[in-house]
Amino acid sequence: MGLCQAEEAVALVLLRAPGRWGGLPLISKPRRTGDYPDRLVDCQEAMEAGFQAIIDCMGEAGWTREEAKRALRRLIAADNMTQKENAKVEAELAIARAIIRAGRPKPW
Repeated sequence: MGLCQAEEAVALVLLRAPGRWGGLPLISKPRRTGDYPDRLVDCQEAMEAGFQAIIDCMGEAGWTREEAKRALRRLIAADNMTQKENAKVEAELAIARAIIRAGRPKPW
């Protein structure tokens, strides 16, 4: 199986592996702490190199650009669902712990 030509870029961006750029951070940090008007734009710019590397690598593997983008959208949706489910479970656990600490019987 051949290696993707963008593999080094993916490793550099996503894994922060040292490479030809001398180990400089390839994902920039926010310009300021907290919220500010262009924070989302700055985040998007910080992701751009990694996004392009992933799309390029997927293309070299035989996937179309649209397929790769659709798959990324599905991954984002799945992550959102996972985060919501995790928050729900954490809330249920917090309620159960509070009931136990209060010495009341479990409601189930």
